[in-house]
Amino acid sequence: GMIALCGIASRNTIMMIAHYLHLMQHEGEKFTEHMIIRGSLERLVPVMMTALTAGLALIPLALAAGQPGKEILYPVAIVIMGGLVSATLLDMAVTPAVFFKFGRASAERYIARESVDPLDAVVVQPSSRSIPGDGIESAAEASRLNKPLSQDT
Repeated sequence: GMIALCGIASRNTIMMIAHYLHLMQHEGEKFTEHMIIRGSLERLVPVMMTALTAGLALIPLALAAGQPGKEILYPVAIVIMGGLVSATLLDMAVTPAVFFKFGRASAERYIARESVDPLDAVVVQPSSRSIPGDGIESAAEASRLNKPLSQDT
């Protein structure tokens, strides 16, 4: 149960930060308080649905306090439900505040990295092989002429 709680809390935080980055990268939002509020409000329903679904599954165990065989499950259910409530509240309050305070440099660096085309770093090395009679002597020349480089089979 505690592992599931940690997984839910971590997933919600990761999805919240990914949504902030999505707003900046694909929707043109600047790193402002407005973007943090917008992103938090847009992620509010999915976060609440995750917590409520997990919490609803624990209600039968939480209501079975005095039943035989539930002596161990009752306290576990109560702890997990409390953890879901606190993790959800912290995710909706602390994550946006911490990201707004400390995340600007990392977010801008991530957005700048994503805007660079990875193929711009590819350097075409001239080929030492050439096919007699094809008129193309190297890969660089083939790329310049926009023709496929012939291969011996």
